[in-house]
Amino acid sequence: MRYIFQVSTRIYAIVLLALLASCVLALFLLQRATENAYSLRELELKHHLENNLSYFQNLQNQVDDGEVTLEAAQATALNFIQHLRYGENGYYFVYSFDGYELMHGIRPELAGKYAMDTLHEATGRYLSREMVEVATAEGQGVVRYPASAPGLEGEHEKMTYVMAFEPWGWVLCTGAYFVDIDSDLAKLRNVILFAMLFLLVGLSTVSAFLARSVTNPLGRIKNRMQSLADGDTGTAIPETNNPSEIGEIAQTLEVFRQSLLRQHELEEQDRARSEQRKSVVASLSENLEKLSNGDLDAQIQERFPTDFEQLRTNYNTAVQRVATLLGDIVGSVGAINAEAQSLDHASEELGRRTETQAASLEETTAAIHELAGSVNKSAEDASHAANRVSVTRDQSVRGGEVVAKTIQAMQDIEHSSEKISSITNMIDDISFQTNLLALNAGVEAARAGEAGRGFAVVASEVRALAGRSSEAAREIAKLIAEASKQVKVGASLASDSGDALEGIQSNVSELEEIVQLIANTANHQSQGLKEISTAADQLDQVTQQNAAMFEETAASTMRLRDEAHSLQGSASQFHMVPPSEHQEAALDADFVATEKRAAG
Repeated sequence: MRYIFQVSTRIYAIVLLALLASCVLALFLLQRATENAYSLRELELKHHLENNLSYFQNLQNQVDDGEVTLEAAQATALNFIQHLRYGENGYYFVYSFDGYELMHGIRPELAGKYAMDTLHEATGRYLSREMVEVATAEGQGVVRYPASAPGLEGEHEKMTYVMAFEPWGWVLCTGAYFVDIDSDLAKLRNVILFAMLFLLVGLSTVSAFLARSVTNPLGRIKNRMQSLADGDTGTAIPETNNPSEIGEIAQTLEVFRQSLLRQHELEEQDRARSEQRKSVVASLSENLEKLSNGDLDAQIQERFPTDFEQLRTNYNTAVQRVATLLGDIVGSVGAINAEAQSLDHASEELGRRTETQAASLEETTAAIHELAGSVNKSAEDASHAANRVSVTRDQSVRGGEVVAKTIQAMQDIEHSSEKISSITNMIDDISFQTNLLALNAGVEAARAGEAGRGFAVVASEVRALAGRSSEAAREIAKLIAEASKQVKVGASLASDSGDALEGIQSNVSELEEIVQLIANTANHQSQGLKEISTAADQLDQVTQQNAAMFEETAASTMRLRDEAHSLQGSASQFHMVPPSEHQEAALDADFVATEKRAAG
């Protein structure tokens, strides 16, 4: 398995894949060349048949024009095809749709024979029948079969192209062998095989050279890496001048070797410094142990190595600074204790005052909440009153519309009364005319004597009826006149009612504006009181929080006082020696320098 992952194996695998790809490509191209050659041969046969069929069609056009007879045109066509050749051995033959062979270019004795039952012995197929069926079913097509070629031994692939000529019921055929194509393809196949063999030899040689040019330098670098891993850092790295990526690997390995050399030097220096660190740590440990026991006079007098001398100076300075600081703390503890007691008393007094203020603020907040509730109620009542006034205004508007419709209805009634008066006048005139006619009829009936007595009675009744109609019309006219007077009075009263309603509507509109203004003002006041109430609640909460904070401050003050006592007791455990004036000056200078560095 290890051999599979070697670089040389991978190079040979790439070459083998390239060779296989070339073989596949060559086979594919050879197959495409074969198919194209066969397609070109088929297209060539098709063109020959199409040219001849165009000649047949010209003869048929002459028959249609009456220039020649059908039999003469067909005889001319067969004679033309009989002697027509193309290429070296190209000829034609013709079948009829019913299976008779009409003409054969090289075997004229077959003309007129029935060919549908002729069996081709080499293939066991009825080739003539297949040709006719392909032509009649598809119009044109190809029939392939093995046949003996002139001048050649054995059977060879042959293709016959058939094409039907419908007007005459003929099938025109021609064929060609693939011997020349197969020969050319065989030559091409041999050339490809020779090229593939040459390519195989060339690629094998090149791959072997490439593999050795890669694996040999890599082997030398691998061996040098193994020795470098074993600790050999003195020998130089090979192949550093190689211009390929192998040279870059060797250069990188050389950098790694130089780093190992520097690392060894640093390790020697670290061992020397480690001895110095052990001495410094032992001295610091001894003095820190004294310092942990409360001895603030634990100074390091012995000088450290140069790299650690600053550490000794910083330690001595820190011990002196701590001693001075503890002295100042012990001196300040008493003052802190006294101030803590005073702060304790002040916190208690402030807590009592804060509780009193919180109680007063709570009462104020409750009063503000009550006032806000009252204002909210007033705002709600004002809004309700505004809504009722708006409803009243709408009702007054609808009342005005009703009065206007009433006035219009009375005016219509008045017009109708006038029309009825004109109708009653017309009825009175009709009654008068009827009365005259009845009178004339009575006169004529009296002149007629006994013969007109019955007619006289009818005329008398008509006169009586006309009189009653006239009286009824006059009574109706009186009633309509009285009704018109009443309608006029009602119209006048309705008009006065409309004017009054318009005045009421105007007053209601003004009242609505005033009530709406009051409602808006009440809402603004309610909103302001809500904000005041919210602020009072927040102030109450802040006051409560302040009271809690004062209690925490009092507790913190008591803890501070206790811590001051504890600190005073703890500081008494240290052994402190007052520093000399020279030491104090040095400490002050160190402190100032430290502050400057911090500020910088």
